Amino acid sequence: MIALSHETEIIGLTRRQLQVIDGLSTGKPAKAVAGELKLTINQVTNDIQRAIHVLDAGNTAGLVATALRKGWIE
Repeated sequence: MIALSHETEIIGLTRRQLQVIDGLSTGKPAKAVAGELKLTINQVTNDIQRAIHVLDAGNTAGLVATALRKGWIE
């Protein structure tokens, strides 16, 4: 569950990127997250890659760990 509403611009991530990260945090594969959010797998993959770059997270696991640690997702 996403913990933020309008503060996403402060951290440099879009709300959709946070939704994708939130979906990944439950252990769902990117394809399942794409289906739930009614996005293409390419959109989800791009959101993941951009978020990794913005947060300098290294990989998807680091991305999810950072979001959890910062309290951006629950």
